[in-house]
Amino acid sequence: TDENNDNIHYGGAMAAPDKSEFIAAMKKEVDALTKDKVWRIEPRKNIPEHTKLIRLIWSFKRKRNPMGELIKHKARLCVHGGMQTKGIDYWHTYAPVVNWSTVRLVMLLTEMAGWHSRQIDYVLAFSQAPIDTTVYCHLPAGFHIEGGMKNEDYVIVLEKNLYGTKQAAANWFEMLRDNLIKEGFKQSIIDPCLFIKDNVIIVTYVDDCLIFSDEKEKID
Repeated sequence: TDENNDNIHYGGAMAAPDKSEFIAAMKKEVDALTKDKVWRIEPRKNIPEHTKLIRLIWSFKRKRNPMGELIKHKARLCVHGGMQTKGIDYWHTYAPVVNWSTVRLVMLLTEMAGWHSRQIDYVLAFSQAPIDTTVYCHLPAGFHIEGGMKNEDYVIVLEKNLYGTKQAAANWFEMLRDNLIKEGFKQSIIDPCLFIKDNVIIVTYVDDCLIFSDEKEKID
């Protein structure tokens, strides 16, 4: 892999001169996913016979600022969604995306009314949402079970979604929608990505949100 390429695969990252930075990012990613209970590790003998295991894929990126300066090395662990089978590893995948006419209309109205606005992004959004089926995976490349145990004797069972699972976007939207409704917001019958509560409007776009209100305190 060209060392100047900011998006690289597992083998390329381990051959790069800055591989130690990627290894540190891998550990940080696995530690975070373990802490958030995204998965649990099970002995392979405990899972149904002939169960198909899904591969986990490392995706690496050298993140840069607008000036092109390197600011950090990022490692993201993803599921090989192409190995999933409908009816076994997933069922539905549909997640609505906001209509751009909704975005333009809300921005126009808030500008006319002099409202405040803010854009937010959820960190590791998909891995916050519980997964709706049982997905079994191989252990991620580069990591081993403590105590000298063989990796092939263990599997990962997903408790929440990882990026790459076919149902990740659908599970995330359902969780976001349900919690906004629990907080008193009403979902639009015209655009399912528009939510309203009193003088607060939220527009969702996957893991990004636009929030509008007549008072900054309400947005906070």
